[in-house]
Amino acid sequence: MLLSYCKSESCINDLLRHVMESGDRMTKESPVASYEMIGRLFIVFGVVCKTAGELYELEKESRRTFLDLMGIDYERYVGLFEAQRVALKRVLGRVPLFRDRDYQKYPQVAVEDVLSVKEEFLPLEQLPFCGNRKAQECNFDATRFAYMMHDMIFLGLEGIVKFTQGMHEHQQMLSVQPEMRAKRWQRMIDDYREHEWEGDKQLFLKRRDDHVSQYGCDKTSLTELMKQIDNEATNQLFGGMVATLNYHYLHHNDHVTYVFENRGQLTREHIIQHLKFIHIHKLLEQEIALCDLRQPAVGAYADLFTSRAAQELAMLLAPVIAKHVDFRHNYHYAAWAMAMRDMGLLKANKRNGTTLVEFINKTFHEQIDKSTLLRYMNKDDCEIIRDLYETILSVVRQEMDRDPRLHALNAFATNALK
Repeated sequence: MLLSYCKSESCINDLLRHVMESGDRMTKESPVASYEMIGRLFIVFGVVCKTAGELYELEKESRRTFLDLMGIDYERYVGLFEAQRVALKRVLGRVPLFRDRDYQKYPQVAVEDVLSVKEEFLPLEQLPFCGNRKAQECNFDATRFAYMMHDMIFLGLEGIVKFTQGMHEHQQMLSVQPEMRAKRWQRMIDDYREHEWEGDKQLFLKRRDDHVSQYGCDKTSLTELMKQIDNEATNQLFGGMVATLNYHYLHHNDHVTYVFENRGQLTREHIIQHLKFIHIHKLLEQEIALCDLRQPAVGAYADLFTSRAAQELAMLLAPVIAKHVDFRHNYHYAAWAMAMRDMGLLKANKRNGTTLVEFINKTFHEQIDKSTLLRYMNKDDCEIIRDLYETILSVVRQEMDRDPRLHALNAFATNALK
């Protein structure tokens, strides 16, 4: 997913309101009994801890996007929660339990203790959901728990203020730093590619394959498919802001600035849909551009390479292979030729030895002879170049994993054989 954390804006705002309402009741309404005060303390403790935890996750995710994930008046909320923290400190400070606390016996909870304290509260938290209709025994020191709740409430309120303030400052920095926005946009793209693109790609490929089965796999057919997808993506009636965003992208407008300027209205789902369209559009552009590479190789190399894609791929791989492989003897180039043949780039059943030698001499700047090359290539079990052959294939695989263009060329080259 684009954001691993996906709390909605309304959910976060509901939690913040709940914190304010629970705190106001604690500070502004006198309880009719001490039990009611204890109950209110539990409520404030629960909602503050929940909200602080959600804001902690949200603040982390805000650093992976430039969308405004909260959509609130940050300064107002910071002021409200600061005031509530002061009011709660004053009210609870009047309660003898907290006013006369023995800090030697009941030390204050520190930030680094929060996770362990939450573990201690887990049995109490799970009590209503004990299961099998049987209550589970839950023993605890009520006095110690009251002190821990007190400390966790104020740590949580400090966290709410800190995380809200952090997101506010972050939005301000993004507003004045274009390079920061560019890096953040790339992060959003990377997150989409990591979590969403593979699934979206498979769905698109199924649609593409259905289209190709009816209309063929040439430039005209793929261009028509692209027009269909572009029209769907820019349909204002159904697409809304995403359609506008896609329109800006297609017309080479500054679509990233549009995203940033509308970050308060755009959602995670909007961005996913837009990035999905961009990736599909680019994939189709690449396939259309590479259509010519399915044609036979050019000129003298028509009998050597299986397609133009195979020829271009072999030429692009040659300097990479030469960099990582030590061709100390002329017969070592037989390992290269065998690797290219086994990859499906060279035609195996053609009398093309002369052309092959000419290509090697021209590409690798060597002067090898045809008899040397063919002698080693025609051996069924040529162990003398086996290790070199495996090394070349390993280098090729690594390079194709690193470079998407080489990977695409290989796909075209091997498909050309089918």
